[in-house]
Amino acid sequence: MVKFINRCKVQVASGGTSTLTFGSAVASFESLADQSVVDADQLRYTLEQGNEYEVGTGVIGLSGGTYTMTRTPLKSSNSDNSAINAGASAVCFFTMLAGDVTQYLADLENVSDTSPSGGQALTWDAAASTWKPASPSGGIVNVSTYANLPASPSVTDLAFVSDTKSFYIYDGTEWDRINSGSDALPEITTPLPAALYINPSSANVITIAASDPDGFPITYDFDTNPADVSSLVSSVNNANNGTFTINTAAASGSFTFRAKANDGVHTAITTSVITLIPTTPILNNISPALPAGQTSWDFDTDGSELNLDAGETYTFTPAGSFSVDFEIFGAGGGSLNNAYGSYKGGGGGRTTGRTTLQYQETYTLVVGGKGLEGGIVPSGGSQGSGGDGGGSNIYSNAGGGDLSGLFKGSGDIATFAAQGYGSSSHTPIAIAGGGGGSGANVNGGIGGGTSGGVVDPQSGTSAGGGSQTAGGIGGAGSTRSGLVGSYLIGGQGGPASGSYTGSGGGGGYFGGGGGGHQTSAYIQGAAGGSGYFNTSLVTNGVTTGGDTTSVALNYLDGTSQSSGKGAQNGSNNGTDGRVKLTKVT
Repeated sequence: MVKFINRCKVQVASGGTSTLTFGSAVASFESLADQSVVDADQLRYTLEQGNEYEVGTGVIGLSGGTYTMTRTPLKSSNSDNSAINAGASAVCFFTMLAGDVTQYLADLENVSDTSPSGGQALTWDAAASTWKPASPSGGIVNVSTYANLPASPSVTDLAFVSDTKSFYIYDGTEWDRINSGSDALPEITTPLPAALYINPSSANVITIAASDPDGFPITYDFDTNPADVSSLVSSVNNANNGTFTINTAAASGSFTFRAKANDGVHTAITTSVITLIPTTPILNNISPALPAGQTSWDFDTDGSELNLDAGETYTFTPAGSFSVDFEIFGAGGGSLNNAYGSYKGGGGGRTTGRTTLQYQETYTLVVGGKGLEGGIVPSGGSQGSGGDGGGSNIYSNAGGGDLSGLFKGSGDIATFAAQGYGSSSHTPIAIAGGGGGSGANVNGGIGGGTSGGVVDPQSGTSAGGGSQTAGGIGGAGSTRSGLVGSYLIGGQGGPASGSYTGSGGGGGYFGGGGGGHQTSAYIQGAAGGSGYFNTSLVTNGVTTGGDTTSVALNYLDGTSQSSGKGAQNGSNNGTDGRVKLTKVT
């Protein structure tokens, strides 16, 4: 498709008889860049050097801001019409050639033809170097809108579109608008992102939008760098409305995609570096190191599952995009350190499902710590979500167990809690609630499920379990009340009162309420934290409450495991939570 531009004359830097390299614009004329000429544009040119000349069609090259042009001479001062030997004294200007214009016979003199009739439209026959009647005859077609241009024109037919007062020429494939006078560039109103990650073996839709200040219709096109991306892309479908569907191959790598908006003369471009996401099932940059010292885990070579059962918080970055099944167990609650029957800390809950880990995202994995026995300060779980007992008194102050969970984002429980519920800085994917600390003559509330477990009825008001929207209320005793649970954090037990204090609530999506202190040695137990899974990121999600007898829940397949057990009364034998990730095959 030939492009026509205005008042553009440039100095030749070098070239000889082959490809020309251009320098700056001649004084008082515009440069190729001023006329929005881009790589691969076709232009008509006239080349002059002293008494030598050459006219023809050139194909523009553009690299690093330098313009070049390959030449196809139509006529020259050489006897064989071959390319002249152009040097640094040559200048090149860009114009229409006679063969680009259809004119009326009355406007021409010395027409060489058999029998042209008066008023008949003529076109230039370059091969015969003569004017001949155009086919079809009749001069310039006048239509009201671009949509009304003739559907079956001949090469070099001309048309005038009245609503935009614009002039078009047909190049054999499409109607090209001839620039005349001032004409603004199209404007990209919705550009491509600078970088885009897409999946292999998939159809990926990307969209741009553009408008033309002068009201000319926009057509859309694209190209890529490198030009051949067949190893990455099987096809690109252009809907010619700004929507492109990129059908990718089963591969990984990057390429540059340029979407173009053209108003018939000028082209605006938006560019994105597109990367096909690898599917490598590796966790990189694990921090701190795993118990055996690894800072990465390859599910293909190190083991198809990663199973962690000691209280710790890890961050990692996947080396590819791949799916994992998870089984997450909240930590067990602690117990009183004075012998009031056989009452136990609440058992931790379990949350299961499947999620896709995304390439180059940072994730945080929390393996909750167990709630500690009364008399230990602090007594909440080691990862900071289980509520602490009410103080450092001689008796009671059993701690709540931590939640266990998987989050998108980098941090720990304290960081995420400070960022708050609904923060854009992190996203909970799946959480298993921790159990609450036990009370006098009552077990702690179980963790997990959509609501954490409450304790059996007690004197005063019992603590409430965490839910999907709020932390559980604190237990209300006659001397001290437990604190309310909050996002991720279990409520603290009732503050010190003589020798006794209340127990801490379990951590969870929302933490359970802390226990209060009723009278003398009557200490309220604390409630459990809630479980959770993100329905936008998890399939087959299930959250289950802990065992009411405080034993550890089994794996989904029925086999036993030891994490999430509530502590027995007077013992510090609760267990931490667990996170098991298994690569989906």
